[in-house]
Amino acid sequence: MSEQNPEPGLDRAPRRDLIAGMTAPLETWERNDPRPLYHPERMFQLFVRPRAYFQDPHKVRRGPYAFLLALVAGIAWTVERLALGPRAPITSGWPGTWMWGSLVGLGVGVIVIWFLRGFWWHLRLRWSGASRPRVGESQAAFAHTTFVWALPTLVALGLDTFTFAAPGDSAAATRMWSLLAYCALLWSCYVSYRAARSLFQINRRASRLWFLYLPLAVYLITPLILAYLGWS
Repeated sequence: MSEQNPEPGLDRAPRRDLIAGMTAPLETWERNDPRPLYHPERMFQLFVRPRAYFQDPHKVRRGPYAFLLALVAGIAWTVERLALGPRAPITSGWPGTWMWGSLVGLGVGVIVIWFLRGFWWHLRLRWSGASRPRVGESQAAFAHTTFVWALPTLVALGLDTFTFAAPGDSAAATRMWSLLAYCALLWSCYVSYRAARSLFQINRRASRLWFLYLPLAVYLITPLILAYLGWS
């Protein structure tokens, strides 16, 4: 019978050093990755490896591309609300829904996504222990995280457009791609948490509360409340 190490914890430190030594070249390359963030592989990285995506704070905090992502999120949010909300004559069909959703969504992207929700993200950074983060940098970082749910939402709406004759038909149907878009919304909470931890010096426990646990609770409980109100 082979002998067992009576104190297995003694091997943990060398093992961690070995793993750190193996992953250090990859992390250095990711930090100095010359490809822009809108490169397809970098965008894929945002969804599956957010820690690597947010390695370079200078690229993430640049305003123009981040502001464009906020506009995309505003369009996705507005078109979805028009498609699933109460019917109006001007948005009874898909062309009107997409046209007005895109036009109004640009304003939503600026006011709601960039300024209001971006500033809320900034406040959560402060409450998590960040030392005087800049509002513009917080808004830019948050805008990148919105693309995680905005792109799947737009894809789901595109599939609805080609599947159903009118937005009202899609609102009453059960679609697998809408469930996937909802899962992307939940995953965006983790991406937001990873962005905050990677770009700013914050407290781990406080950041988990403000960026992970509370947002997940809101996104999980809100549909249940709405469903209960609809059934009652």
